[in-house]
Amino acid sequence: MARLAAVFLALSVLAGCDDGGNNASRTEAGTDAAMGDATTADADVAPRDATPPADAAGPDAAPDAGPPLHPADIDWPPLAWAPCGGDLPAEVECARLAVPLDWLGRDPRTLEVAAYRRRAAAPAVGQLWLLNGGPGNTGREMVTFFDRIAALLPDRDLYAVDHRGTGGSFRLACVPAEAFDGPSFSAIDDAEWPACATLVADTLGDRLPYFTATQAARDVVAWIAATAAPDDAVALYGVSYGTYWADRVLQLDRGRVDAIVLDSVCPPGTCRADRYDARFDEAARAFFDACAADADCAAHLGPDPAARAFAIMADVAAGHCAAAAFGDPLRLRRAMALALGQTHLRGAVPPLVARLARCAPEDIEAGQSFVRFFERADPRRAAGHPQSEVLGVHVMLSEMWGDPAAGDPGPDVTTWAADFADLAFAPGFAKAMATLRADWPRYELADRPAALADLNGRPTLLLHGTLDFETPLAFADTAAAAYGVPPDRLVVLPGAAHATLLQSPVPDEATCALQLLAAFVADPAGILDRGCVDRLAPPTWAPDALLSRAIFGVGAPWPGE
Repeated sequence: MARLAAVFLALSVLAGCDDGGNNASRTEAGTDAAMGDATTADADVAPRDATPPADAAGPDAAPDAGPPLHPADIDWPPLAWAPCGGDLPAEVECARLAVPLDWLGRDPRTLEVAAYRRRAAAPAVGQLWLLNGGPGNTGREMVTFFDRIAALLPDRDLYAVDHRGTGGSFRLACVPAEAFDGPSFSAIDDAEWPACATLVADTLGDRLPYFTATQAARDVVAWIAATAAPDDAVALYGVSYGTYWADRVLQLDRGRVDAIVLDSVCPPGTCRADRYDARFDEAARAFFDACAADADCAAHLGPDPAARAFAIMADVAAGHCAAAAFGDPLRLRRAMALALGQTHLRGAVPPLVARLARCAPEDIEAGQSFVRFFERADPRRAAGHPQSEVLGVHVMLSEMWGDPAAGDPGPDVTTWAADFADLAFAPGFAKAMATLRADWPRYELADRPAALADLNGRPTLLLHGTLDFETPLAFADTAAAAYGVPPDRLVVLPGAAHATLLQSPVPDEATCALQLLAAFVADPAGILDRGCVDRLAPPTWAPDALLSRAIFGVGAPWPGE
């Protein structure tokens, strides 16, 4: 039951554990017959009340679309914000902004980009914009952080935006594959992707070239231009692919953003989707090396837990204890991937590995329970989720698979499979992308920058965890060097997982990343109080009895207890 949007999980799974926000229903008005959601708005996003700018051509305009536009040069009309409704808090407002489908002027049509806002409780001194990851995740998921950020930054207006192609911003979808009664519920199964590729090419082929990271960055610049007062301080936060997207914003914003926070950094040119599986194995080795420092974990997995864990998983791949994985080791590894990516759940993996080694009847039952638990916990299996797996695949295959700018097309499915065969914990999320590589209707990179943004000394904070399975710490080092970030503004959070805003727990306090974000945005040039780093909760290596019963079906997580 694979789904490609698991690549660069960012906040999609994490926010899904926080509330029901990922299960928003969508209206069917204006739906393309084949693509289903391509022109559909979320029911809980405000009506389409934004007027197209005078400089932007409408959907029925003449074929000559005119010259390229810069968002900051447009006299944007006032926006009619309204409560979002649905299950979003009453204080969260929504609006749409009509923007050119193609900011470079090659197509006359427009699309509407949805955004979410929470006004400051105190007199506002500026804005904080939150860019989610994926690619394919929505700004709506970032709304779950508004309350926590507002408690620490009461004088900032908070904004999040749906990347074009997701949520209320012309969501791209393959409706037949995303039907709730499909083989992976509403997620797109590996076997469904080839038909989806054909459907996408047939129904959206002439629009797909404009669903790019750079076009989406221009949308963000437009939103800032349309909402920020001249004296507003503007801060930008991006997480995972949201940092990749943020880099494009910073290439185009003409210095309007005053402070930058990049969390779980995914630098363009370095953060390649085709290497995701290999990175997962690297992180798993670091995870089990850390387990060696815990007496209980080492007692069950030996003095070298990493070597023991990798040997056990090699045996599982060869058929050992196949019943625990319902006869499908890849299904087990994908459930493990969901667990390892979440700070509060990853402690279930070492006991599972120990159970796989013993493989008694009760261990087989526990393994099956583990798989079922994490498959049920995947929010993309729910009906009506607003993320777009189609947009995610489209961006990744167009510019994150291989290195298109350098003429490297990335591996085909044969090469990918050969590399994957040597991996132990990699979940294989990229298999369908390797299969689709030759046939997917990718876009050209005409508007892709040649290098990372020149920040021109703007205050920048990088946040990264040491146990990040999606983007390794080396990515943050690469970005810090390229951006010229001082060493004290790269904060490494020991034990933190991907998307540190939620995954850097401090007992009885806001997460460490939230505290650092708030302190930095409040005073970007000041001395950053990093005290919460010393108060981070240590990793846990087994769930408590209550969580163990939910995951394994028994109260004792380790075998033989």
